Amino acid sequence: MTKSTKVIVIAAAITMLSSFPLYSASIEEFQTKEYYGSGGLELINAAEAYAKGYTGKGITIGITDQPVNLEHESFSSKTGSKYIGSFELNGIDWKTNSHGSHVGGIAAGSKNDKYMHGVAFDADIISTYFMTDDYDFSKYNSYSEIKCINNSWGPAISVDDYFVPEDVEDGIISEKVIDKLVTQLRNDGGYDLFPPIFEAVSKDKLLIFANANQGQHETDLLEFMNWLNGKSVNNLISVTATLNSYGDKKHLERNSDGSITGDYLVAPFTNLAKYYEDSIISAPGWNILSSDSMEKEGYVCLSGTSMATPFVTGGAALVQQAFPYMNSKQIGDVLLSTANSNIKTENSFCVTCYSFLVGYNDDLTPKYDYSIKIFYFDGKIDRSDAQIKNDILSFLSDIQNEGNTGKKVKAFLMLVKL
Repeated sequence: MTKSTKVIVIAAAITMLSSFPLYSASIEEFQTKEYYGSGGLELINAAEAYAKGYTGKGITIGITDQPVNLEHESFSSKTGSKYIGSFELNGIDWKTNSHGSHVGGIAAGSKNDKYMHGVAFDADIISTYFMTDDYDFSKYNSYSEIKCINNSWGPAISVDDYFVPEDVEDGIISEKVIDKLVTQLRNDGGYDLFPPIFEAVSKDKLLIFANANQGQHETDLLEFMNWLNGKSVNNLISVTATLNSYGDKKHLERNSDGSITGDYLVAPFTNLAKYYEDSIISAPGWNILSSDSMEKEGYVCLSGTSMATPFVTGGAALVQQAFPYMNSKQIGDVLLSTANSNIKTENSFCVTCYSFLVGYNDDLTPKYDYSIKIFYFDGKIDRSDAQIKNDILSFLSDIQNEGNTGKKVKAFLMLVKL
């Protein structure tokens, strides 16, 4: 892993809080079975913050998603948590509205001696249903205490669908090109998302977005909000997914010296950081255990940048607790400037893969196409096609039987072998 890639993990973002202790407890007393349950807390070094008294107590997090099932045991004891917005909970189908509960559990699920707990386990949640409110963040404006809003969703629009390489020089996009993008988005009807986001940023909200799961090297279009708003600030952070350890595979682990080592860097579905490197954090997103909305005592394992994002939002809540005087931009600055870039992997490449719907067969079953990409970060450019194929096969073989992502990986493995 080279620093020039600017893909970072949040492991050190809450470590700095040790300089401002509320009280001192042992780190080990927090490293319980429940702590390790989600699969991501140890990688982000959460126990060190807990040992200093930072648990999210007194903080409220916004979750813009499908509704969080606040009757689940992960949230039922949170007396300050509630729903806002115009949606009807009576008779809600929690099977088709399961996403928000899983996300909420990662960010702030209670520490109650069950299967897992969230990053900011003492924080409250205010849940909105973004699909019914046209992405309206204004409902949070009357809650000045809410500075951090989790957004595990996005349009999944590639920036390169709008930009071509000659538009970008040395990583800088000119005002002329931005004007061109705005015009094109207005014509396409894709600009509607932007004004609510601009308003939320102006109201001192830190918006933390999932960077989508298309396996692309460029960011999702939403990550250009700050540029389109005529400023470059850290009120909007994007999150990619690391290939954190799962089962017997120790993909990435944090060492006693604070460094992170492992075999591979990122999860195969994640979009990467091209164009937006300085405002992106990578966090655990591979087979993460969290709340199952369908059962009040149930838990389920899911993968995605959607799962990585609440790890960052939970971390932001801990920073807010430690520094209550900070505005949202300053919280974002802390996250981005203290995240851990001391990462080394045994393999100097990452592989991304994605299946996308291209139509339907005669029997109306869906028809998919596949995209597999490999990115090397050791500077060598003289690899043979055989070596490239071997590296892809090696990666896919290593992860093919891991959790809920195994079937998709097996499909890609067969494709490469063919």
